[in-house]
Amino acid sequence: MRGSKYTAEIYLRRLSRFCEFVRISPEALVELKQEELDALAQDAVTELEKQKYLPSYIGGLSTSTASWLDQNHRHIEVDVKITDAGVAVNAEEEEVPEPAQIEESIAASTLRGKASASLICYTGVRPGVLGNVDGTDGLVLGDLPDLDIESLKFKQIPFVVQVRRKLSKKRHNYFTMGNEIPANHIIAYLSERRGQHEQLSAQSPVIRANLLHKERALKSLNRGPCPAFVCAANVEEEIRRGIRRAGYSWRPYILRSYFDTKMLEAEMANEIAHPVVIFFMGHKGDIERTYTLNKGKLPDTLMRQIRIRYSVASTFLTGEAQDRERLEQVKQEAQQSTRQEIESRYEERIKSLEYRIAVQEKMEDIAIEEDVQGHTGRPRLISSIDKIREYSRHLEDQTKEREGD
Repeated sequence: MRGSKYTAEIYLRRLSRFCEFVRISPEALVELKQEELDALAQDAVTELEKQKYLPSYIGGLSTSTASWLDQNHRHIEVDVKITDAGVAVNAEEEEVPEPAQIEESIAASTLRGKASASLICYTGVRPGVLGNVDGTDGLVLGDLPDLDIESLKFKQIPFVVQVRRKLSKKRHNYFTMGNEIPANHIIAYLSERRGQHEQLSAQSPVIRANLLHKERALKSLNRGPCPAFVCAANVEEEIRRGIRRAGYSWRPYILRSYFDTKMLEAEMANEIAHPVVIFFMGHKGDIERTYTLNKGKLPDTLMRQIRIRYSVASTFLTGEAQDRERLEQVKQEAQQSTRQEIESRYEERIKSLEYRIAVQEKMEDIAIEEDVQGHTGRPRLISSIDKIREYSRHLEDQTKEREGD
C-alpha cells in the first residue's frame, strides 16, 4: 500500500510503544485469538488512563496498533472507548504568548534557532517547511525571491517566502510573507555561514543541518549521501531549547499558533482579509485557487495590496498595533507609496495627454480663425498644418524650459 513516509514512521514508533507497554511482540499480537485480542485492547486503554496518559496519546497508540492489525487481516471487534477522546488537553490549557515573551524566547536561542523560530513566528510556516521529516528537502534561498544572495540583503520588506508543493502539508504551492525581524535573523545566520566559507547559492538550505553530526548518524544507519537539509524534529528541538532557556514551557508549534492568532486579530480590525490569512497559513481557499490557476503567479496589483496588508497586519505580530498612532502612520505611508507609484507610472502618459489636448484646442482656434477671415467650408489644410506644427514646436520649447528650471 502507498502512503506518507512520515505517517508510516510515526505509526511504527507508536506500535513499538504499545507492544512494549503490553509486553508482546508485533508478530505475537497478530497471532492472538480474537477474544484475547479484544481483551488486551480494552485492558491496555484502561491501564494507560490509570497512569494519566493524555487521551491524544492513547488514541495515537490505538490507531497505530489497529493499522498494524488491519495490514495483517486482523481487527479489534469490540468498541474500545477512550475518555475525552479527540480533546487536545495541552492545547486547551496553552495560552498564546505576548509579543514581548516571543522576543525573549527567540533571543535565547542560537543564531540558527533565531532564524528558524522567527520564520515560523512571523511568516506562519510549519517546521516541516524548513526541513522535512528525514532531512532530504527544505526551504532553499531560491525560495526567498526578494533576497539578494550576493550582497545578503533583502530587496524589499515585507519579503516573500515561496513554499513548494513538496514542502506543503496540503500538497499545493503557496507563499507567505515576513517582516524585518526574520529578515535580520536570516541575514545574520547566512553571514555566519559565509564567514565559515560556505558557498551560498539559490539551492542552499535556508536552515542548514550540522553536517558533522548528520553524517555520523547516517553512517550508523547505513544511509546514502548526506543532504544539507535539517530534519523537522531538529528544527523543533532547537526552538524548544530556546523557549526553555527563556523560562517558558510552550511547545515549539505555539509559534505558528501565535502567527495565526495575531493575523486573526488583524482581520478582526479589518486590516487584512480572511482569504489572505488562509493563504498565508498554507490552507486551501480563494487565493490558493487563483495562485494555482495562474501557475504560481498573482497579478501585480494584487501582490502590491497583499504586501501593504501584511505590512499593517505585522504590527500585530510585533506588538506595535497597540500604539494606534504608529498603526495609522504605517497605513498612511503605504497609501502614500501607492499614490507615488501610480503618479510615477502615469506621469509620461499624463504629459502626453495634456500635449494632445493643447494641440487639439489650437486646431480648433485655427479653424475658427480661418473661417472668420472669410474662408468657407473646411479650413485650408496646408496652412492649418503649418500652424499646428509651429504651435507644437512652441509647446516642446516650453516643456524643455520647465525641465531645465
